[in-house]
Amino acid sequence: MIWAAGAVLGFVIYVVGADRFLDAVFDFYDMIDVMIRNLLLMMGAQAYSLIRAMVIAFYLVFSVLAFLSAQRRLGGIGSWVGLTIVTLLLVWRPYDAPAPLTHWAVSLVLVLAGAVTLTQRLTGAGRGANGAVHPQAAKGNDAP
Repeated sequence: MIWAAGAVLGFVIYVVGADRFLDAVFDFYDMIDVMIRNLLLMMGAQAYSLIRAMVIAFYLVFSVLAFLSAQRRLGGIGSWVGLTIVTLLLVWRPYDAPAPLTHWAVSLVLVLAGAVTLTQRLTGAGRGANGAVHPQAAKGNDAP
């Protein structure tokens, strides 16, 4: 699978041109960004408020799950620190205009992904931060 992906990537670089490949990648990224911005602009100002509120609410859910996971020695503090930094870099504007809606939308996706991951970690068989099986998970969920 990796070899096939490498071959496809090599063909794409050949077709686009090795000297223009990064420009093509950045143009593609810009096109996706414009499409998302246009979609969110069509949704209006209400979407902006809704997405901001959802990011804040799900960030709090993620934080609680991260600390619960750490309390059970399943890891989670590293992901909490990482996601906090990324979210702040995306949406915190102390002296400028509010962050663009696309930054809030990306933050919402990241926070939801983090919360879902930690929920799976807390409800699943559970592997710790170092990959070891949690003792309670090894005994089953009926252990005290």
